[in-house]
Amino acid sequence: MKLNKTLTVFVMVIFLLSVIVHADYDRKTDTTNTDSTTTSTVSTSSNSERGVNSLREEQREKFKELKDEEKTKFSELRKEELEKFAELKQERLSRIKELRKDEIQKLKNLDLENLDKLAKLSFDRLKKLAALREEQIKKLANIKAERLDKIASVDNKNLEKIAALDKKQLEKLSELGAARVNELSKKSFPEIRAELARIEIKKINKEKAFKSRVIAKEKIEEARKKLAEKEDDEKKIKEEIQSHKKQYEDAKAAGNEQDAIIHLKAYLTKLTDAALNRLDRLKEIISSNEKISDEKAAEAIIEIDAKIKEINDIKAKIDGIITKEEAKEIAKSIAKVWSSTKRKISLHAGIVEHEKTKAVIERASHLEQRLEKALEELKEKGVSVDGIEEKKNAFSAKIEEARNLNAQAEAKFEEAKKLKEEDAAKATEVLKASRDLLQQSQQKLKEAHDILVEIVKMIKDAGGNSGAVESPEIEDDATEIETAEIEEADD
Repeated sequence: MKLNKTLTVFVMVIFLLSVIVHADYDRKTDTTNTDSTTTSTVSTSSNSERGVNSLREEQREKFKELKDEEKTKFSELRKEELEKFAELKQERLSRIKELRKDEIQKLKNLDLENLDKLAKLSFDRLKKLAALREEQIKKLANIKAERLDKIASVDNKNLEKIAALDKKQLEKLSELGAARVNELSKKSFPEIRAELARIEIKKINKEKAFKSRVIAKEKIEEARKKLAEKEDDEKKIKEEIQSHKKQYEDAKAAGNEQDAIIHLKAYLTKLTDAALNRLDRLKEIISSNEKISDEKAAEAIIEIDAKIKEINDIKAKIDGIITKEEAKEIAKSIAKVWSSTKRKISLHAGIVEHEKTKAVIERASHLEQRLEKALEELKEKGVSVDGIEEKKNAFSAKIEEARNLNAQAEAKFEEAKKLKEEDAAKATEVLKASRDLLQQSQQKLKEAHDILVEIVKMIKDAGGNSGAVESPEIEDDATEIETAEIEEADD
């Protein structure tokens, strides 16, 4: 019993001694670690100071404003890497130093020009780019400065997909409007690539300037004069139609068959003249319109000429009318031909309107690129462009809406063209739907123009170059020959 107590005391002593030794070891270890951490921090800080001190005086001044913990983010940079950051403007360096150390490390291999592009971005957008892999950052940094901002504005998850595109695909994407880039980025990666493959970026031909073809000014002026004459002729023809119709009805009521036939023939002749006049006007419009390609113009004129011949053939028979029965048959022929002619006129007038709207959208898209350059110039001057950029994005959204509506209108228009022979009633219905969509597209363009006016004023007020964007390009072209009046047919 006594032996057991002695053993118990002995074990307890041994246990207490081991606890004391272990605690002392932990204390020493903690002290060593703390000393090591302190030494590491001092060493890092010292490295940072040595790196900064190796810079030129004017470069060192920029780093003086940084706190010690901010300077440590640059501590592992070599002198030549540190010099690039030191060349940035102070406010741009201030954005960079807000990044994590590992994010700054991803930027160190960029050349000064591309580093500066990224540093000009808002911090949120810079942060999004810095979260990418180094090779992706380098790829995106090669995009033109004025276009990089809209690429960096897409959501983080979508930016990953964009960063995976190759150089050519990125270049094409960057030329699109901000709203279009944003919409495209929401698609799957294969869909983005397929869509970019379908998109054709047209280089601006200064001679054509958004025209499908170039027509001599003399020919356009001559067409204007002819159209003015045709309009005057139409007024006279309408008056003569009403006059001969009344004389025919008066002669018929008086029982004077001979005079009734004479005025009926004159009445029918004027009806054909009215149809021919409208076809001639449409032909002049298409022949002198620079927004319609040579191929589409030639196709339309062949169909118009065919209708002109058909009506002239009927007109040639009018003079030989002797009886009322013969006159009625001719009148039926005229009514039938005029019905199909009205559809042709609507279709070909529609070509003019669609091509005109498409050209306006192309000009507006180009104008958006000029806006991007103007905003980039303001940024270089240190001017905040947040409010202007918001308006520019609204402008871009309106253009994209107009583009989508016009594409829908064109699809309906093509459907109507296919239906014109097999189902005239359905073709008319589809054509009306196409017109409605086209009008909506044109309304969006007008709204875009209103926003543009505000943007121009804001750029002027900010001291920017408003002349670079102040353009009547998306307004109705004052030189455009109107076609609406030829779409309404006489009963």
